[in-house]
Amino acid sequence: MLFLLILFLYLISRTPLTEEDLQQCRENEFQPNSDVVQLTDLNYFELTSQKDTSWLIELYSPLCSHCKRMKHAWEETATNLKEQGGFFKVGRVDCKCEIPVCRPFALRNYPGIYLIENGEIIQYDSKRRTKESFISWAKQVSSRYQNLGFET
Repeated sequence: MLFLLILFLYLISRTPLTEEDLQQCRENEFQPNSDVVQLTDLNYFELTSQKDTSWLIELYSPLCSHCKRMKHAWEETATNLKEQGGFFKVGRVDCKCEIPVCRPFALRNYPGIYLIENGEIIQYDSKRRTKESFISWAKQVSSRYQNLGFET
């Protein structure tokens, strides 16, 4: 009970990120040579709501050990899908920085993996965190991919 009280007091005492803090947070996670797009509050809604696009999104925390272990597989997924013609875009959202983007997902655990296309959001529900499992899943659940006649 004491833990919950301390946690509650900590959460209400936190000040929101200042613009400088937010910029620093984004710069800390930016990787210019990556095939994974860094999604922020500034570009997330515009990019993922474009008609006829399919996005694989990872919602993560830089402090999460599962996210750290999965990072290489996510990078490989982005590179592989780009080499396959770029039908699927691959992005990441740092939920420590981009609270307005992450809040609607109401994540209980990190990482959260989603496919977003044509206004539909589909959650990845497997415990497998490999390039092959991400790509296979995306191709199976993507209605755009299926409607264009690609084979899974």
